[in-house]
Amino acid sequence: MWIRGRVQIVLALAVAFYKIPYPISIDANGEVINQRTVQVFVPYKYLYLFDEPRTAHVSFEGNDNVSYNCNIISHNAKLIHSEDGNYFMAIATVITLGQNTPILQKYMKADVRIIVSNKTLWQQVFG
Repeated sequence: MWIRGRVQIVLALAVAFYKIPYPISIDANGEVINQRTVQVFVPYKYLYLFDEPRTAHVSFEGNDNVSYNCNIISHNAKLIHSEDGNYFMAIATVITLGQNTPILQKYMKADVRIIVSNKTLWQQVFG
């Protein structure tokens, strides 16, 4: 009986390994430039990951419980040095399909999560 239970657990883990996405992301800070655009300050050590288009989830100051999808449309490899580290700048546009458009004002702060990979564990290991 206990063997059957263990087999079921192993099968469930195998299905999860194959089916459930395991997102890898970068947390960054941003600032609103205009109603549709956010400049994002990304830690410089992640510059090598920006060789292809990226998407991000952004929440804005004053409305932290709502997240909006964004496309990273460009980035600049120029080093930006600050007291807490080195960064580069990326530009993201806000996508509001099916969502209420947020009221954004210049200089509003943004919390940004840039999606690097949304593959399953199976794809990460064997893909």
